[in-house]
Amino acid sequence: MLVRHDAKRIQHLVFDRLDHALDVGLQVGRSRRRQLDFAIR
Repeated sequence: MLVRHDAKRIQHLVFDRLDHALDVGLQVGRSRRRQLDFAIR
């Protein structure tokens, strides 16, 4: 019972980290794309 609860908590932590990493990656990708568009023009 306790082990299962810990596993769920760890899963939530990992997913939160993944969501955060994805958000940061998207922001970086958008800024990079803007720089590329600016460079092309």
